[in-house]
Amino acid sequence: MIYWILACFLSKHKMIIAIFLGLLLACADEFHQRYSLNRGPGIFDVGIDTLGIISGVMLAFVIGQLAKKIESKWKKGKKIYDKFQKNNSRQNCKNG
Repeated sequence: MIYWILACFLSKHKMIIAIFLGLLLACADEFHQRYSLNRGPGIFDVGIDTLGIISGVMLAFVIGQLAKKIESKWKKGKKIYDKFQKNNSRQNCKNG
């Protein structure tokens, strides 16, 4: 989610910033657990969270790239369809 929000505002470094913000949230969560009953902070947990963050950012990037390809193919197909409709309507007018 952080990656997609940043993608609306930034063109460069959005992956790095999203990973950094996710890491910051993971650290804040571990700090919070320090003061919870029957819980404790752990650097290993931050590492696991960071791997999940990196995986999520990579997945969001791949989904975004696929969406761009699908959108460009759809626009290309729409242009071809519109051109066909325009040519077809001219022929109908000439024959009618």
